[in-house]
Amino acid sequence: MSEPFYLGAYWGPRKEAVASCADRLAACLSGLARASELVGTWYLKANRKSEMTKAPVSIEPEALATLLQAGQNRRDVDREPILELGFSVAMWNGDYKRAVGMSVKCGAWSTVVPNSFVLSLPSIDDGAAELYAPDVAQELIRSVVTAWEPEWATFTSHSLREAQQLAPGAPVLGWATYLASRDGVSEPQVPSGVSSEPLGAGVLVRVGQDPMQLSEPVLLAARGALNLMGR
Repeated sequence: MSEPFYLGAYWGPRKEAVASCADRLAACLSGLARASELVGTWYLKANRKSEMTKAPVSIEPEALATLLQAGQNRRDVDREPILELGFSVAMWNGDYKRAVGMSVKCGAWSTVVPNSFVLSLPSIDDGAAELYAPDVAQELIRSVVTAWEPEWATFTSHSLREAQQLAPGAPVLGWATYLASRDGVSEPQVPSGVSSEPLGAGVLVRVGQDPMQLSEPVLLAARGALNLMGR
């Protein structure tokens, strides 16, 4: 059975109002919906199936702002929100066989909790082949990067991430990887079998043609050639 991938975007402290975070989330969800119907409708997550809401979440910014505020961390004593920890919400696509999970943490300016947007995808063997089609996968990561402007983002599997033996917070190279530019340099020199293109304030790098054909040795060779360890 093939291993499922995830799409993760990460950025450091960025103080933002809930309205700004909601606008970003609305833009992100709209972009995902254009890429695939499997990520076009969302429901709030719950601890038990009986608690799952039957009504899809509105992706209007005002509704999303309410959900993000409800996900704030609060102090034990007075239940006041811990503002520096930002806002959060978790959803899923409502498809029990081809379940896609989504979680976001945004607006945080504490160094304790990083900001992130993560899509947890089903396996291609679970009928989710369209999410791994190269054009769809690229559109997913483009939508996320355009909306959230992260420091880096990756489309990869957990085993490929673990094979890289990275320090916490270091960029994870995947089949598709976004890297925000540093020191005015937007495009790295890429080895054979690796392609790159400008995206937002950085570059989108792809290793090979097909996510499902990406092997660990090829990925590690590409990582070494790209010299990403300094990031």
